Amino acid sequence: MFNKNKNFSAVLEVIPPTVESHPNYKRTINQGSESRFRYVFSHKDDAGRELTLTILAFDAPRQL
Repeated sequence: MFNKNKNFSAVLEVIPPTVESHPNYKRTINQGSESRFRYVFSHKDDAGRELTLTILAFDAPRQL
């Protein structure tokens, strides 16, 4: 995910509650850093199957 707007901290704050509100969310895996998020989801058609979602967030300025 690339943030081109201001206030990158606000973007980082909304990622966990947004992901955790998904109906297939199971658990959070070790975050590792402030802009890396890892989650485990169940598969909608097979509750025994797990999917790992990794979100990498980057603050990308509009102009250099």
